[in-house]
Amino acid sequence: MSSKNRNEADIGSSLRSSRYDRVASLLISTLLLSVASVAMLFVLWLGNHREPSSTLKLVEFVDEHGGRLSAESHELDVPQLTELSNTPSAIPTVELSTLLSQDAIAIAAQVGTDLITDPNPGPSDNRLNGPPPNVLVPRWERWEIRYEASTLEHYARQLDFFGIELGAAGGGSRLVDYASEVVKETPKTRSNKGDEETRLYFSWRGGKLGALDRQLLQKAGIDVDGRIVLQFYPQKIDDMLARLESEHAKDGRVDKLRKTVFGVRPVGDEYEYFIIEQK
Repeated sequence: MSSKNRNEADIGSSLRSSRYDRVASLLISTLLLSVASVAMLFVLWLGNHREPSSTLKLVEFVDEHGGRLSAESHELDVPQLTELSNTPSAIPTVELSTLLSQDAIAIAAQVGTDLITDPNPGPSDNRLNGPPPNVLVPRWERWEIRYEASTLEHYARQLDFFGIELGAAGGGSRLVDYASEVVKETPKTRSNKGDEETRLYFSWRGGKLGALDRQLLQKAGIDVDGRIVLQFYPQKIDDMLARLESEHAKDGRVDKLRKTVFGVRPVGDEYEYFIIEQK
């Protein structure tokens, strides 16, 4: 073999990959694939990992067995003061919420803290045991709303978008102090008599977002110590929730439902309610 041919053979041999090179390349490729897989799993986990949602539960001051609410009428009536005194579990507290009608807030403002702390509140009301079979479950048993927010501003934007007004009642005052446009540096405030309020309102049954309501009210300069903190919903939202519930109910039979859980989700720069579950 000539010198030229030997040189070409040596160069070709040096360019061929050895077994060591092939094994090393395989290990590196496997490592890169593993890193990419872990990164993808982490992104998926991060997308599904949300702050625990807080729940609003609605309680209506209605007599389940007394004919005040039926599948036909949907009309509400507020119990007298003596009825409320004998039904301590129905008092609006931070663990309950209420559908307001006429003078319910005025009642809470008069007797709320006293009744809550009364060691002998009197006999219980059997309407709290739930409705009999084939009777419409009232909204106070049926409706829940779950909010999710990572920051105070994010939460405040949801409230403002739906036109929800925060309020503080009770604490020895016959007035309800309101705050709206709470995402602003200085929220809009007003005060009014509780017996003039007719809107749907909720209060928190649990979760950390209840503390954010108090924080937003305090930012507006409203005292919340010893008071009931509430969320007031405009009529259009009340109607929308009822319509949404009916549209998702089987055959539109709301009277067959025992629970409807609503959630809130972003849609672009806006928000919308949706049905999480019905049963």
